[in-house]
Amino acid sequence: MNHLNKIKKYTFLVFVLLLITTFITTNIFCLEEPKKIQPSLFKDKFSLGISIEETTIPLLRTKLRITNNTYAEVRFGVANEMKGEDLVIGIFLYGARFYNTLKFQNTNTKLTYTKLYWGIETDYLNVLHTSIELGKGYVIGSFIGAEKFLFKNLTLNLDIGPYYLYIKHPIFDKEVNSVDIIFNLMFNYYLW
Repeated sequence: MNHLNKIKKYTFLVFVLLLITTFITTNIFCLEEPKKIQPSLFKDKFSLGISIEETTIPLLRTKLRITNNTYAEVRFGVANEMKGEDLVIGIFLYGARFYNTLKFQNTNTKLTYTKLYWGIETDYLNVLHTSIELGKGYVIGSFIGAEKFLFKNLTLNLDIGPYYLYIKHPIFDKEVNSVDIIFNLMFNYYLW
């Protein structure tokens, strides 16, 4: 249990450092401001969304624009797997993402608005077998991607990046460490 507390503290420290770095570099990495886009054409302040990831955990998300170039996102996902009649394995994921817009692209058509972005993500994982905990851990990663406006309120995001995963069993001395490249496909519906 002491090891898990150290992991939580380390995760929090890394998360805070990455968040500070994200906010400091907001203006450094902004390549150009939107010039031809009128703010009234596209909504991008607050959205609800879903993610389809290669981890097979469907995620519900809320995304909020903090500044002109910075967004924050809260994520929650649950995946249950039935094996036999009463064997249920559940994975719960809670997390947050912070990202900055890198560049705006625009052509003369109103609905060809694309944002390139980069950011960081940290998630907390809990793996259960019926009501018995099999493991707790975290995921930390960075990513780059693009968000394409399909309609005034609807966007499609695709991003990719390296992620570090750590899961530890609460009783036995078993743990999983891995680094993977993760692809995320996301849909956002902006409310305003």
